[in-house]
Amino acid sequence: MPPPLSPPSPPPLSDEEAYFDARDTLSSSDRSSPRPPVMIPVHYSRIEPLPSPQPPPGAELSIFRLAKEMLTSVKPGADVTNINLPASILDPVSTLEKAKKSMQRGELLQDLCAASDPESRMLNVIRFNLSGLAKERFGKKPYNPVLGEVYRCAFAHKGSGGETLLVAEQVSHHPPITALHLHNDTLGFQLNSHTAPEPRFWGNSLEVKLKGEIRIVLSRFEDEQYVITRPYVFMSGFLAGRQRLEFNGTSSFKCARTGLAAEIEYHRAKGPLSARGEMNAISGRIYKLDSDETVYTLAGHWDKKVHITHVNSKQQRVLFDYEAVVADKSMLAICPPAEQEEPSFSTRIWADCSTAISNGDTGEANAQKRRVEDHQRRLKKERNVAGIVWKYRYFIDRDNGDGYELLPELRKTQLVKLDLEAPEIEGLRSGELVKQMHMELMKETESSEGKGRNGGRRRLLSRRGNNKV
Repeated sequence: MPPPLSPPSPPPLSDEEAYFDARDTLSSSDRSSPRPPVMIPVHYSRIEPLPSPQPPPGAELSIFRLAKEMLTSVKPGADVTNINLPASILDPVSTLEKAKKSMQRGELLQDLCAASDPESRMLNVIRFNLSGLAKERFGKKPYNPVLGEVYRCAFAHKGSGGETLLVAEQVSHHPPITALHLHNDTLGFQLNSHTAPEPRFWGNSLEVKLKGEIRIVLSRFEDEQYVITRPYVFMSGFLAGRQRLEFNGTSSFKCARTGLAAEIEYHRAKGPLSARGEMNAISGRIYKLDSDETVYTLAGHWDKKVHITHVNSKQQRVLFDYEAVVADKSMLAICPPAEQEEPSFSTRIWADCSTAISNGDTGEANAQKRRVEDHQRRLKKERNVAGIVWKYRYFIDRDNGDGYELLPELRKTQLVKLDLEAPEIEGLRSGELVKQMHMELMKETESSEGKGRNGGRRRLLSRRGNNKV
C-alpha cells in the first residue's frame, strides 16, 4: 500500500496575515472576566513517521565546531538560554513539535493500561518513560518555540486501543516552558507535563537541567497518579576530548495510591568507558514508599536492554528491550489538515524558515528566522505598553501553581476524528502501515547520508506539503 499523500495546500497568506496576532489570546490584568469558549479542531488526516530522519554522520561535528567558536566567549556557569544561533545550524523543526517523540513507542500505553496489579503498572510506567528517550545522532538544534506556539497530533493504536491526542503549547518564553498533554479515553490514560530547560555552560561541556514534572493518571484504577522527574542532558567535548551527548542524574517515579516508587540513575560515561560500549548505562530500584523496602533492582542500558531482579526471589527478567520495543510498539503521528491548523501552529510559524534551510539558502533562512523573532518582540512591546497579561490558549495553571493542565472543558469532548481512507485506518489498526513507513524512513535516512545533510528531511517536508496557509 503506497504511503498517503498530503492534501494540496491552500494559497499562502500575505506577510501580515502569515503571523498570528498574540493579542487575540490575551486577557487584561483582571483575570476574573469570563473566558470565551475554547475549541480544539478535531480532524486529523496527514500521516507522518516517527521519529524524523536522523542527521547524517558527521553533521554533529560541524555543530560542535561552531558551538566551540560561539561558546569560547561564554563564562563557565553562565545561562545560555538566550544565545541567538544562526539558522545555518538549526534543524528545520520546532522543539515543540519534537514533543511527539514521547509517543514514538506509544503502543506501550496499551500494556500499561491493561496491567492488573500495582507492581506491573509501575514497571510499565518505567518502560513507557524509557521509550520516549531519543536514540539518535544529535546534530542540529531545533527552533526555540515562540510564546503561544502550539502543536497537535493524534496517534491511532492497534486493535481496539482507540486514539491518543497530543497537545503542546509554549506557555512561557522567558524562561522557556513547554506544557504537554496526552490523553486516551479508550484506555483511560492522561498525561500532563511541563518542561523548563535550564542550560549552563561549563567550559568543555553544556549541562541542561530539565525542570518540571510528568504526571500520569490512570482512570481505570481510581485515578492512580504517577509523578515523574527527568534526568538532565549533558553535552561534552566542546573544546577537547570526545564529543558526547548523554543523560545524567536521577529520574524519580512515585505513586501515592499504590505506595510504590522508583528511582533510576543515568550514568555518564567517563574517559574510555564510552569506547567500551558503556554509554547510556542506568541503574535503579523499585521500592515501597512507607518502608523504603526495595522490591526490584534495575540495571542495563536504556538504548539496549534493561533487566530487573526481584530482591526476594532473585529472579531476573528483561524489563525493556529497545529493539523489540521499536519493532512492536512504534506509532505514526496523524497531523491536522492545513486548514485546521491554528495560526500559531509550529509548522506554520516556521514554514518559510524551514523551506530555506532545507533548500540550503542560509541567507534567506536567517532572514525568515529574524522575521519571526522580530514579530514576537514587537508583540511583547505592545503588551507591555498596554499592560496586558498573557493567557494560555489550551492550558491552565495547576491549583498549586506547579505545572499546567488542559482546560477542563476540553477534557470532556471528543477531540479526535480520523479523516483517513479505510485502507489507511486498517493499516494503522493492524500495525502494517507503521512497519511500511518505518522502512521508507530508513531508506530516506540512508539516502540522505549519501546525498547531503537535509535530504531525508527535505523529502519528508515535500510529502507533508507546505504547512503555511
